[in-house]
Amino acid sequence: MWRIKNSLYFLKSFDKANRSSVNSYRGPGLAEGIKNLEYIKNKYNVPVLTDIHETSQISPLKDVIDVYQIPAFLCRQTDLISQSAQ
Repeated sequence: MWRIKNSLYFLKSFDKANRSSVNSYRGPGLAEGIKNLEYIKNKYNVPVLTDIHETSQISPLKDVIDVYQIPAFLCRQTDLISQSAQ
């Protein structure tokens, strides 16, 4: 969890896309990740924050996630930045 300006945010990744081995565990995936994040948000009444890596992840997450985080290695992906800002 992070504190931002005296606010508490729950941070969790559903897909760690930057693993060095294709055999490494990347996370529960989008569908299970949404369920997990929604559970935390509702049970503990905290805003949630997660990384996104593709524009296709934005729409399914929009009703659950309060803050999208763009990993540094994707910060120049114009479509990802502009669509996540909407």
